[in-house]
Amino acid sequence: MSSPSPQQRLHLSASGIAIATALVAIFAGIVWCHSLEARYIHALAPEFTDEKLQGAALQQEAFVQPDLLVMYGSSELVKEMPNNATQFFADYPTGFRVFPVGKPGTTSLAVLQKVAAVGKEICNRKVAYSISPGWFFMEVFEPKWYEGNFSAMQALELAFSTDLSWNLRRDVARRMLEYPKTIEDHWLLEFSLQRLAGDTRLDHALFTLIRPFGYLSQLVGRTQDHFEAALHILDEDEKLNPSAKRVRRVL
Repeated sequence: MSSPSPQQRLHLSASGIAIATALVAIFAGIVWCHSLEARYIHALAPEFTDEKLQGAALQQEAFVQPDLLVMYGSSELVKEMPNNATQFFADYPTGFRVFPVGKPGTTSLAVLQKVAAVGKEICNRKVAYSISPGWFFMEVFEPKWYEGNFSAMQALELAFSTDLSWNLRRDVARRMLEYPKTIEDHWLLEFSLQRLAGDTRLDHALFTLIRPFGYLSQLVGRTQDHFEAALHILDEDEKLNPSAKRVRRVL
């Protein structure tokens, strides 16, 4: 095999430099996103936006803060009612405020995916769950409840999680496959859930083969999640700045 010509080597060097520059730019962008998330996370606490509920970056940042208590739940988090946790703790009456994550129709299956997406950030941290009684007495849920709260990014994080056992992910995957509409446009997620649910030797082998693509997809999803959170903060900057100054406390 002949060695590359000088022109080919020049092209390879240029390609390598371009790739390295792009990677450095992406890394710097993620660091910048992290700084924005840390600065504004207290101001974002009362929000119920897609950036907060459908991703993981803002939830992870909330777990880092000692004066924020992440609370997962459903419609009770957003309803106007006496002793609503978000409103009751808004002024830090006992030294912390609630960081609610959930909206109407957020089933326990959806909450599980959100927690799995947060990953190790939840370890040794305080967390609260508000689980509606109805989830214990209904074997079949209205599909639109789950579909309206579904996040492909969070589901993929659960499927390829290294912190959860195969058996747990298998059982969750079988439940998730009961809602095929949520995964019909996500071939990698659908394939991985089917392999987890199948649980045969062939399924294990195929899942191992597809795992690198899953990790790559996770990396892309996490990067996109950070940038979407940062763009949301920039869009809401004028509204968030005064709020952040007013509510953030040093304990």
